[in-house]
Amino acid sequence: MSHDVAALAPEWFERVWNRCDKKRLHETIHPMCFGTLEGGSIKKANAFIEKRYRPFLGAFPDLHIEVITIIANENEAFVRWRAVGTYRADTLGVEPFGDQATFRGITWQRYQDGKLIEGQDSWNQNALFEALSTRSSVSRVDLTKKH
Repeated sequence: MSHDVAALAPEWFERVWNRCDKKRLHETIHPMCFGTLEGGSIKKANAFIEKRYRPFLGAFPDLHIEVITIIANENEAFVRWRAVGTYRADTLGVEPFGDQATFRGITWQRYQDGKLIEGQDSWNQNALFEALSTRSSVSRVDLTKKH
């Protein structure tokens, strides 16, 4: 059975992240997936959900990821994205302050039989955490602009 990776990739961001569709998350992610993320690698879907997905959506409950560009072939996709969300909970180890943060990155995904089997995120997570922990009195942290 053929799967349209060019359609699966944006759906991952829209349904799984923007709509917090946990049913679709479990339908889409392969149980033995492998991910390389800022701060290390994660093996298996349950570890990704517990260590990355839930904490990040807990911290940014209104997270919205805008897909800017997708380049895809029969089993891989490269996605350039921009995210914005309000930092509301200490699920990432930094005290929440209720301000909005904007950041961007690139994600590479590999699909097998219509399921996400491997992925790699490339974005400056350290800069986001530094900005969150040392923010000034401004009400917006924007890592998408050069300073």
